[in-house]
Amino acid sequence: MKKSARILIFVFATILLLPACGTNPGGAEGTQTVDRDDVIFCQITDPKSLDPLEGENQQDWMVPRQIVETLIRDAQGDPTVQEPLLAESWEFSEDGKALLLKIPQGVKFTNGYDLTVEDVVWSLNRAFSSPATDAYSGMVENAEVIDETTVALNLKYPYEPVIKILTNPTLGIQSQRYYEECQASGVAFNRNPIGTGAYYLEEWVNGEKLVLQRNENYHGTPANIKTVTIQIIPDQTTAAMAMESHDVDAFFGVTSADLARFRQDSNLQVLSARSFTFYSLWFNTTRAPFDNKAVRQAISYGLNRQDILDGGMAKVGWTIECPMGSGVFGYQEDFKHNPYDLEKAKQLLAEAGYPDGFTCTLKCTSEDWVKMPAQVVQEQLRKMGIDCKIEVMERGAYLEDVQVNSNFDLIFAGSGALYADADSVTYKCLHSSAKGQGGNWSLYDNPEMDSLLDEARIELDSDKRYELYKQVSELCKEDCPIIPLAQSTNSLTAWKDLKGAYAHPASKFLFQDWSW
Repeated sequence: MKKSARILIFVFATILLLPACGTNPGGAEGTQTVDRDDVIFCQITDPKSLDPLEGENQQDWMVPRQIVETLIRDAQGDPTVQEPLLAESWEFSEDGKALLLKIPQGVKFTNGYDLTVEDVVWSLNRAFSSPATDAYSGMVENAEVIDETTVALNLKYPYEPVIKILTNPTLGIQSQRYYEECQASGVAFNRNPIGTGAYYLEEWVNGEKLVLQRNENYHGTPANIKTVTIQIIPDQTTAAMAMESHDVDAFFGVTSADLARFRQDSNLQVLSARSFTFYSLWFNTTRAPFDNKAVRQAISYGLNRQDILDGGMAKVGWTIECPMGSGVFGYQEDFKHNPYDLEKAKQLLAEAGYPDGFTCTLKCTSEDWVKMPAQVVQEQLRKMGIDCKIEVMERGAYLEDVQVNSNFDLIFAGSGALYADADSVTYKCLHSSAKGQGGNWSLYDNPEMDSLLDEARIELDSDKRYELYKQVSELCKEDCPIIPLAQSTNSLTAWKDLKGAYAHPASKFLFQDWSW
């Protein structure tokens, strides 16, 4: 081989080994620049506040979660497994009425203040006394200091799922000293958070972006990504275009229509998890004819879950048959509700005294993901001989009419767990103490169900608890106060070379898990 030819081959091979260069995060052609230490993350709304106790949804909590650590976290993408985050370890007391948490020494907040057990107790007691935690704090008495490395979370009754509750961002640990200084000086605590997390806030431009920088003194494994820019793009179509053109690296808030298209793009990874929210047909069990269990059972045979998912939810999600979402403890993958059988539905309606059907009204909110499947349910009721009118309502009026005044025949609505345990959703949906605004919108009242739910709530043996929730599902199938139909999805779209990204039912993403 001639010397000049060998030189050309060497030069060409060297070029192939060089990393791609460019000023953009990448390109639509997929020429990803992976030699990076930054990520551009897109969401569609600005946080309402960076104080977790003032947040209202996952987009509000996305940034605080990176800064203000909870004591415990979910495993990456798996809400059924909990791992240490700020706490080193934990154990229940012998009677199960206290959770003892070991707090490491030498940890600092990002402003240099030392973390103390007093900060932990103050943070927990502040959170559990706030309305923000009302929905999941009923079992908590208080938190107290045991010694310089131990905190006790005292409970009113044994409650094993409290470990999962401690993963909620509202229970992040903050500095009491810093909070009091902010109060005294007039600094907006909810715009200037500090924490012990893997990141700190460098900049917040309202309606445009928030910039996080890596905490170089983090007590755990330092984050691989040095800078995370949370880009706010309110228009979902524009945000989807930015994802496809790779102006952003990850996108949370994609529409169902764009999600289907993204799945066909080889440059993208679409990560989906079953959300904790599931949608059901709810009956007002105090109003005729739905006070008749036989009528409710008949209707359960006339609802085709797959058609509701396909025709009303653009095939985005999963069918569901038991009264708790997949991904929570207690969910039974093999549980079967009454199967679709239109002729049996008609027969049972006739036996219940309604051979010619009846008229009723189904109320729902105006969002497409509620309104569209409700229309499929309406058509399925029509095939049974039931003349059902749909009343689409503005959310505020709907909540007043349905949850406050119980003024409805039927509703199509979602309910979900706040943490990965069946108690978080079954108690509020099916226990008589939660009738109306507590979450039992069907006004269902059965002492047998109450007893099962009460027993499952305080049982510490996981196998026994699971068996109790199987009985809950069977009794719900028998009484049909609600008919579970479909489970929604939570999805994260990311560029294909972003590693460590995962879907989570409650969208609990930690950027410290990510890398290129």
